[in-house]
Amino acid sequence: EERSTDDLWNEGKETIIKVAAKTIKKKTNKSSNWISDETLKEIKHRREIKPRRFDSPVDEALYKKQNAKVQKMMRKDKERYIEQQCEKIEENAAHNSTKELYQSVKKLTKSFKPSADTVKSENGAVLCDRDDIKERWKEYCSKLYKRNEKLPSFHVELSIKEPEPPPLIEEVIEAIKDLKNDKSPGADEVTAELIKNGGPKLQELVDRPIENVKHFTYLGVVFTDTYDDSVEIKRRIAIAKNATVALTKIWKDRNIRLTTKKRLLASLVFSIATYGAECWSLKQSDKKRIVSFELWCFRRLLRVSWTEKKTNEEILQRINCDRRLTDMINERKLEFIGHILRRDHHLDNVLLTGMVYGPRGRGRPKTRYWDDIRQLTGLGVKEAIRLAQNRIKWRRLVKRATASHPTQ
Repeated sequence: EERSTDDLWNEGKETIIKVAAKTIKKKTNKSSNWISDETLKEIKHRREIKPRRFDSPVDEALYKKQNAKVQKMMRKDKERYIEQQCEKIEENAAHNSTKELYQSVKKLTKSFKPSADTVKSENGAVLCDRDDIKERWKEYCSKLYKRNEKLPSFHVELSIKEPEPPPLIEEVIEAIKDLKNDKSPGADEVTAELIKNGGPKLQELVDRPIENVKHFTYLGVVFTDTYDDSVEIKRRIAIAKNATVALTKIWKDRNIRLTTKKRLLASLVFSIATYGAECWSLKQSDKKRIVSFELWCFRRLLRVSWTEKKTNEEILQRINCDRRLTDMINERKLEFIGHILRRDHHLDNVLLTGMVYGPRGRGRPKTRYWDDIRQLTGLGVKEAIRLAQNRIKWRRLVKRATASHPTQ
């Protein structure tokens, strides 16, 4: 009896994880100490005089003075530490060093999260055993998605085209060799290093027929069969909002300057929201969504509640931002397209500047990438190609087209 692809993969995945757990040592992360040596000396001195603080009014005043000094020094150390982390994040984002970037982000955003490994049964009893928990989830999901026989069923005949042939085993081996190391695993917890060292049997397991899907995630970006960037924009904004909420402790801290908070917002939040933004085709609704998200972040940073009835103009005047988020996205798009247009006879250049012959479908055409470039620069494809060959003139055009208007 031939086994299904899911059964073979689940068995292979469990084998890989068990072998890796026995042979590979788990990496321990050491938390960095942001308190300086001078502050540690003052803390030690405060600890020495603390037992004598109730002996006399002079000792109590001395302890209070020392305590205030320690608190002030710790605030400065924390400010300096956050500034250093912001510089690292900005440098890693500029050099596209994603691993170091997310490590720095994790240092500032991670917090204690208690694990909850228990669920309740249908009768209300607490289940702790892993097998019982799996059975309970299976029972819950089967009941949740049980088909209602009273509803009418519809049967639609679809014309299915001949599928493409599956990839060759040689192509699969080459694809496995090209996998990048030090990347986070997916939901199956199998890393690229484990797949590379799995041997011929694992290569044969990976070389199984796959099904067509309406969307999939590749390199952190969602691709859909409708080529609609709105799905990815909504997803990016949702992830960035979670990062903003995770930094609530920093937004509430009155000892951190507004300038530092703005750098943290740009480094930790806006960098997440604009990941891959240079390839977006922005519709008017997408632009409004991005502006709304930016103002939501500013209100979180300034701790302004919706009950205070503050207008967006007042928020922008208080935040005093130099660049708007939409201007940053447009600047990245123009810099990216200028780089592509200077790559003559390359595949990415041909894909962006080439023409597709044949009749188009009915209805209004969707917003294309070149529509955004034409709206920003006022140039057609041929004029943009000629101007992009001169870097200096193209940079002037980018600067002029993305001139920021902070209060708009």
